[in-house]
Amino acid sequence: MDHERLIDRLNAGEFDALPDDEGAYKGLWRHHCATLDEFHAALVGGMLADRLSWVFVAAYQSAVRACFVGVPQGVYTSFAASETNEPDRPGTSLSGDGRLLGHKSWIASSRVVDHLIVTIGRDFASPPVAVTIGAGVHLTHREEPGFLADMSQGYAWFDRVPCEPVQNHSGAQFGLAEPFFMMAAGVGFMLREARRLDEPTLGDQASALLPELLQLDRAGFASDREALSCLYRRVAKLGKSCAERASSIAGGAADDWAANGRLLGMYGRGLRGG
Repeated sequence: MDHERLIDRLNAGEFDALPDDEGAYKGLWRHHCATLDEFHAALVGGMLADRLSWVFVAAYQSAVRACFVGVPQGVYTSFAASETNEPDRPGTSLSGDGRLLGHKSWIASSRVVDHLIVTIGRDFASPPVAVTIGAGVHLTHREEPGFLADMSQGYAWFDRVPCEPVQNHSGAQFGLAEPFFMMAAGVGFMLREARRLDEPTLGDQASALLPELLQLDRAGFASDREALSCLYRRVAKLGKSCAERASSIAGGAADDWAANGRLLGMYGRGLRGG
């Protein structure tokens, strides 16, 4: 897909819809992104986003698809790995007849999610399993998330849920996939912000990052960790510039940048730490 053509479509107003809740953004994502490859789904998802919560969602959906083969097309999938040490919320396990039991402590887009990839325990000692939201899957939701609050975030309890093992996956690379696709979605969002702010230089700087992002996508986001980290620092630096410019103009976008602007730079330490 030609990214210059996508920028032309952005500048022509094709992605100007203003979804007022996560269900509306999900509808836009399904319409524009569901059939794209993971990189372009994240990029276009960022162009569709009018707030940073949706940027995270676009990146996250692409990261899940990049790491787990066979995720159904056009559905919201969350990767459920986090667990607590609370005795009343034991972690996940499989019953003797292969049904999923236990709890997970963080589910992205919990109010609108369709499908889950769930680790058994906290790692990949056993294959993760795929679960469709339905009978036996009990989701509850945090009332007031402190970060990315426009995206629902919740907990899951599994009560003897039918599931399918996911044998073909690269789940251990999710920690690289998420920042990589965050760069793609973040650049898409900054291109949109540059247009909103009437800052063509900012838009030029964002579009100049796309050839290198595409090159790393073709090579494989996990193929060169040093290149990924270097490119990430450049995207994060541009995100900081965008936040400073956006925050100088009063209004909802300024508030969003103040509350959630760290999204575009929060993966740097993890990439450096290996």
